[in-house]
Amino acid sequence: MTETNCKGIREESYFKIPIERVIWPIKHTCIGIGNQIQKIFVDIVNIDIEIKSPKEITLREQHGGLDKNIYKVVEEREMWDNRLLNWKTERIQEWEKQIQKRIKQNLDLWDDEKCW
Repeated sequence: MTETNCKGIREESYFKIPIERVIWPIKHTCIGIGNQIQKIFVDIVNIDIEIKSPKEITLREQHGGLDKNIYKVVEEREMWDNRLLNWKTERIQEWEKQIQKRIKQNLDLWDDEKCW
């Protein structure tokens, strides 16, 4: 595959083709649109039209309830994490104040004449 025609466009075209003469890939466009229509139709049939057994309906309802439980647990976890983060931040700030206070006390003692 090293022939010149297999390496892609290498120079300007010999012929100036007006844009009106370019062939639009209508076949592939229609296939893509048709695939999307079919996908949406199948989803609608599966969700709304298809006859479901009572057991399947119950399972779908439970699944929806599980989703709500999952969102609730995630929300509680985020609240817990935020509280823990706030607590850690407050605790670190408190430690920093204590360290600064002890450093000041030690410096005051060092500067005091009693140490000399």
